[in-house]
Amino acid sequence: MRADKFDNIPEKLRQLNRWVCWRIVQRGDKATKIPINPFTGGQAMSNNPSTWGSFQQAIQSIENFNCNGIGFIFNGDGFLGVDLDHGRNKETGELEPWAREIIDELNSYTEISQSGTGIHILCCG
Repeated sequence: MRADKFDNIPEKLRQLNRWVCWRIVQRGDKATKIPINPFTGGQAMSNNPSTWGSFQQAIQSIENFNCNGIGFIFNGDGFLGVDLDHGRNKETGELEPWAREIIDELNSYTEISQSGTGIHILCCG
C-alpha cells in the first residue's frame, strides 16, 4: 500500500499515538474490519492504549501484518467520527445531496469508507 495514500490526513491527527491497522475478515455472511495492533499483529483493543501506535508505525505495519488499512482510535478527548452510510455512489463517486450537506457543514477531514459507498468525517467536538 502506498504511504502517500494517507497524505490528506491532518498533521494534528498524525501526531497522536492512536493508530491501529485493520484487516477485513469474513464473519459468517458479513465482512468486518478487525483492528490490528501495529506492534504485534494481534488484535488491537479500543480501550487499551498499549495496543495502539503512532501514525508511522501503523503505516509501516500494513504490509508486515497483511492489513488493509489504518484506523484512528477515539478515546473521548474531543475527537469524534461521523459515519455517513450509503452517502456515495461507488460507481460514479457522486455524493447524495444529504451527505454533501453534512460534509459541507462539518468542514473537516473526510474520507471514503472501505466499501466505497460511505463517508467518514473526523471532527473536533
